[in-house]
Amino acid sequence: MNTRRLALALLLALAAAAAPAQDIPTRVEDGDADAGGVRIPYVTPGDPHAAPVLMIHGFPDDWYSWRAPMARLARDHRVIAIDQHGYNLSAPPDGEQNCQLAH
Repeated sequence: MNTRRLALALLLALAAAAAPAQDIPTRVEDGDADAGGVRIPYVTPGDPHAAPVLMIHGFPDDWYSWRAPMARLARDHRVIAIDQHGYNLSAPPDGEQNCQLAH
């Protein structure tokens, strides 16, 4: 099994066994990272001294799509979930040419 499939299987298993995720927004710290002048919001539950797990959403989600696995992973890890550039509360791309969908 390749690494990508293994990671996906792990995430799906964790999501299925997750603690109730309804309250995850009340249990996270939030902040903004500066990525070369681009504001990237993040949330981070869990022990700040534990091993980190970075969660990056796909289209058209945002950090909140990770709430179920975050609830479980935060028991043993420092979870960091971001809003990618142009999603949710992150900074939009500069210039109209950078805001068009590819065909």
